[in-house]
Amino acid sequence: MIRFEQIQDLENARKWWHHFSPGEMLYDEWEFRWLFYKQEEYPLHFFLGFENDEPIGLLPLQKNTDKNWYEFFGGQYMENNQIYVKPGYEEARREFYKLLHEKTNLEYLIGDDSATKALPVMDEKFFLPLSDLQSLEDYFQKYFDGEGRGKMRRKMRHIENENIHIIKNHFEDIEQFFQFNIANFQESSTFHLKGRKESFREILSFKHPIYLLSFYKENELLGVSLAVIGHDKTYEYLNLGVNTSAPRDMKSYIHLKNIETALEAGAQVFNAGCSDCGWKGLFHLERSPQYQFRLPSE
Repeated sequence: MIRFEQIQDLENARKWWHHFSPGEMLYDEWEFRWLFYKQEEYPLHFFLGFENDEPIGLLPLQKNTDKNWYEFFGGQYMENNQIYVKPGYEEARREFYKLLHEKTNLEYLIGDDSATKALPVMDEKFFLPLSDLQSLEDYFQKYFDGEGRGKMRRKMRHIENENIHIIKNHFEDIEQFFQFNIANFQESSTFHLKGRKESFREILSFKHPIYLLSFYKENELLGVSLAVIGHDKTYEYLNLGVNTSAPRDMKSYIHLKNIETALEAGAQVFNAGCSDCGWKGLFHLERSPQYQFRLPSE
């Protein structure tokens, strides 16, 4: 029988996070989630499971006191959330779900156990395996038919004819990145949220390789994108912003240049994150489900 303890102090929460998290994906890293957590510092509620006094799993939550619900540590920007369990205890995740009785919103869940896979799918993660690709042309050949390849090449030529040049890690451009994103997405831009800009500013000094790509035509900044390569050699394409004066196909060009940058950097996977955003399906990215656990259930 599994018994549970609740951890609410920061040091013990960090200790058990490092004990259970594989630290492979960017979202597995305490340091990455901390950049987002510390903007609000909601109370921690980490649930530690034991079998015969042996620790077998961890459900890392925080109590969002603004919305009065439990959510994953790091808040709503986090993807690839999971109940961390010792190998062989995957089905014990069911017992962790049973622990929860108060208002709860666990989003972007992953897990290969039967309880997680029985949950509603809330979204999909879009990604591109890169291990058998050497160039954008390889990507076009593998994922598009003749007509599709022609469209992609025309998008590239259309922007390249504008004499665009790319500058890497001109960190001052992060402020225009925010403004472009807000102009692009209006009220739905996540940069309206408290602390979100500060979290992204701090990503620029994160321990992993950073790819802030600025797209210029002469002296005019037309777009900015941000990506990070984690321990698992995944190129995490985090976000972008495009000048409203940019030419047609600029967004597509930025997406493609990020795929190309990931290939050149030796990444194994290009992760475009969750939600289609009007382009990921058209780019034939592969996809995997992300689940949701809510109380009360809808």
